[in-house]
Amino acid sequence: MSLQPKKTSVAAGVPVWQRQPETASGGFALAGYALLAAATVAAGTPVAFDEATRTATVLKTAKLAANATNVATTYNVEKGHHFKVGDNFGAVIGGKAYPITAIDTSNANYDVFTVGTTLGVALVAGDALFQSSATGASAAALMVTPNGLVYEGITVEENAPLSAVIRGTVYERRIPAIPSAVKSGIPNIIFSKSF
Repeated sequence: MSLQPKKTSVAAGVPVWQRQPETASGGFALAGYALLAAATVAAGTPVAFDEATRTATVLKTAKLAANATNVATTYNVEKGHHFKVGDNFGAVIGGKAYPITAIDTSNANYDVFTVGTTLGVALVAGDALFQSSATGASAAALMVTPNGLVYEGITVEENAPLSAVIRGTVYERRIPAIPSAVKSGIPNIIFSKSF
C-alpha cells in the first residue's frame, strides 16, 4: 500500500510573486480553526507556520473598502475576507478591538462589519484590519504572529497542504491586506507597490 498525497489548489489568476520565492522546507497542514470550509485562502495571505508540528494558521485580515470615522460602528470591507460574527478585530496593535456583531454581505462590492463599540480611530480605504486575540479598549493583538505568506491559493479543507514563503518579493496590491505589524515581522519579504 502506498501513500497518495492529495493536493487541491486554486486557479492562479494574476501572479503575486515577482520571481520564484524561497519557501520553508516541506508542506504544512492548514489549521482551519475558524475558516469556512471550501473558502479560498489566497496567495500572499499572512500565515504562522510551525516547523516542528508541520501546521500553519492563517491570520484573518480585511481591507477597508471605504473611509471610516473615529466614531464608526460599521466598517465597509472588501470581499474575500475570512471573518465571521463573533471574531474580534482591530486596526492598530494595542488599540481597541471588539467582536463583530453582524456581517452584511448583501452588497456585491463589499461587506459591512458591525461592532457594538467603535474602534475609536479614523481609517482610510485600503487600511488593513486584523483578527485580534483579545477584546477591549487597549487589547488589540494579532491572533497569530505570521512568519510567512501563503505561496499559492488553496481551498480550505481539513489538513489542506500549503507552502509558506519566507523570502521573496510580492506584489502587495494583488494580495490580501497586510497590517504594518505583520510586514515588520517578516523582513525578508519585500512588498512591491508595482501592479
